[in-house]
Amino acid sequence: MSVIPFVFEGDNRNITNNIDEFVLSEKKLYLTYELENTKINNRKDSNISYNLRVGKEYRDHRETGKTDIKIDDTFTLHPGNAIVIQTEEYFNFPKTYFGQILPKVSLLHEGVSNTTSKVDPGFKGYLYITIFNLGKKPRIFKRGDEFCSLILHDVGEGVTAYDKPPPNLPGKDKLKKMAKLHDFIDRNGVSLSVLLSIISILLVIFHAILAILNLI
Repeated sequence: MSVIPFVFEGDNRNITNNIDEFVLSEKKLYLTYELENTKINNRKDSNISYNLRVGKEYRDHRETGKTDIKIDDTFTLHPGNAIVIQTEEYFNFPKTYFGQILPKVSLLHEGVSNTTSKVDPGFKGYLYITIFNLGKKPRIFKRGDEFCSLILHDVGEGVTAYDKPPPNLPGKDKLKKMAKLHDFIDRNGVSLSVLLSIISILLVIFHAILAILNLI
């Protein structure tokens, strides 16, 4: 399989946001690119990949449901945790394209990575990508942030296309009490250690004072 560049304009254009044009073509990827059209029109990066962006919902791996993300909303990926993010982009893949999801290098430098996954020919819908925080610092994300990369490959004859309904995340749910406690400890571990040390010192001083008073 050869790698296919993302070409949004000109004679070699292979990306469309017109569903009718997608249906009539065997060599075009249907892609909705909302929020930041300037990202498409003023590309500075290589067009061999496309950076996927945080969409309208995510799910913490310890939850049974999703959390909605409104415009300008933020959420935190804590060290040791993993979340599933819906992409801002919606896709219709032709039978001639296969997608591969790879980590974004700048996030790898921060200890944040994603599962390497695939997008089958014929897939339709939003993508759901699992990302991990393997670093030591919390990482804040907001709606529209780029968080992983998509690469396209050419597919030969004889492929069986993906033919299932678009995937989705289940309804909204809340973190369980133990998960909330775990989050609190993760976020405030250093402060809690300092507080416990101060309490221990105060107890030592208190017992020393009591001992002195008993001797008087």
